Amino acid sequence: MERIEIKKIFVGRAAMFGLFYGLVLGIIVGIFFFIVTSFAVDFLNNISVPGATGNIPSTTGGILFASFILIVIYTLGSCFGSAVFALLYNLVAKMGFSIHLGLAELGNFQYGGH
Repeated sequence: MERIEIKKIFVGRAAMFGLFYGLVLGIIVGIFFFIVTSFAVDFLNNISVPGATGNIPSTTGGILFASFILIVIYTLGSCFGSAVFALLYNLVAKMGFSIHLGLAELGNFQYGGH
């Protein structure tokens, strides 16, 4: 078994990973947010409430804008969080702590502990 020690995480690479990860996650969440909000507006427009006049304006532009803002927030938050984590890890690693990974060779790997 080979042991690998991680002494430093590059902040730029961590931020770039966070940027791509947040972008993908933000797009997925933004799409679901748009779908759910569209159904909610349509549902609320179809309910009849006694004494209520008018209905909720279903502005697709407003819902799309909110979805876009959600994507931006997820992307920036993930990028910033990854960079801060990398800086904190590098600070802790300078004090002498680090992550140790034990890697087994693929040829010697056995399933089920046999």
